[in-house]
Amino acid sequence: MDVTGKVTVTATAPSVSFTLYSDSGYTSPTKEITPQTPVYMKISVSGDNPLEEATITVKMFADNNAAGVGTPPSSTSPETYVTFTISYDSGTGDWVLTADTGGSTTWSIQLDPNQQQADPTSSSGDFYVVITFGKTAREADPTGNEAAPYADWDIIVEATIGSGSLQASGSASDYGYTVYFYSEITADMVEVNFGTITASSSSIIQEVKDSGGTTHSWHSFNVTVIANGDYDLLATTDSSWTNQSTGHTITLTTGTPGDGQFKLEVDDQEDTTNPGTPLNPVAVTSDPTTASPFVDNALPTTESGATTQIFMRITLGSNIYTGLYTGTITIHAVDGG
Repeated sequence: MDVTGKVTVTATAPSVSFTLYSDSGYTSPTKEITPQTPVYMKISVSGDNPLEEATITVKMFADNNAAGVGTPPSSTSPETYVTFTISYDSGTGDWVLTADTGGSTTWSIQLDPNQQQADPTSSSGDFYVVITFGKTAREADPTGNEAAPYADWDIIVEATIGSGSLQASGSASDYGYTVYFYSEITADMVEVNFGTITASSSSIIQEVKDSGGTTHSWHSFNVTVIANGDYDLLATTDSSWTNQSTGHTITLTTGTPGDGQFKLEVDDQEDTTNPGTPLNPVAVTSDPTTASPFVDNALPTTESGATTQIFMRITLGSNIYTGLYTGTITIHAVDGG
């Protein structure tokens, strides 16, 4: 008499490991990330089944605990949580990476076109991914040296082989990734004009000019900031402005202007009793390291940025040669931590 024997074998949990690198040659491991600068991830998977049966899921997220791996947020966003999967398309014979970056336009995650991806028929292999963190991926500092919005970023990588009740998953995770402060700033105007005044007097902005050359009779201009952490706004200008006809100069001061000097002040609020006048004027310097913020610890932004209105006033000293003086004014968005 013959008896039929049966046994069902489930998949064995695959082994998973990963490393982040700062270079495209995958030789310099790193835990330091600057938004908009690529980093390179190598993922190694091995098991009993061919890799074409595997799905690899990567989760990267900001965390408030620098001492261990946390739990990803409930939904993806460009600021705190992105995820991607790698799977094999048997129809095309290619590995396919699908990313969910919460609708971001500044994150970039792709299989490295310059590296050979894993052999799908093999039971072990390496995957290479190029990751560019988005502009608003939240600043995080596990060392505690800065008052960053988050303690660190964590990464969880999971590989699943098989299907249904026969599938098995293996994972690897790590924490303590630093994401550095990132900001960029744009202005809606390219020129501000304080008008025609006499020495020993003051004036606010009288008109502004946009990049198309159109002049507007406005007493302010706007700047838009994109930042991944709390930020300050500072203003600087050249240490001297030059007379365009004679070459004479006037020299910047932060105190009461004397002979041949001028003072520039700035604020993001307007004295409504004197339209266009800075409400709480902050003296502009020529060096951002000595400048006081006129906006202090503004909150991190979304990828669309945050807009601030800028009001300025110039005060002239005495004994200034007549003519048109020009100089460069710069608004800075710096780390507020």
